[in-house]
Amino acid sequence: MESNNTTSVKIGNMDIKVDGLESADYIKKVADYVDSRIKEAARSGLYKRSSNEFRDIAVMMNIADDYFKSKDLSDSLLDQISAKDSEIYDLKHDIIAAKIKKDADDKEIDDLKKEINRLKKSLIRMENNNE
Repeated sequence: MESNNTTSVKIGNMDIKVDGLESADYIKKVADYVDSRIKEAARSGLYKRSSNEFRDIAVMMNIADDYFKSKDLSDSLLDQISAKDSEIYDLKHDIIAAKIKKDADDKEIDDLKKEINRLKKSLIRMENNNE
């Protein structure tokens, strides 16, 4: 069973302790991200003149916006990967089909070469019998 990591972080000028299953580095990375979004929002004049409740909602909306944009990008990339996987599968199938056809063509060529040699020998025998 995994144990909780308690990590001290600073978010919005507050030192807080965060418990989580993730590594301390990951928890700090998340805290730094939230802190940067708070600082970015704080640069807005509207943010400075708003209630704490509005400020919290504004930051949460910005973070949710980042999340959905990242999720959309991730979904799009997964779709592209899936399409590429399908294309690779189709190309592999085409390669296998082409190899099977080549093998069949090679066999036919060998058979025709054998037939030509047989006919040449037969022709030589016929010419020798006519002499």
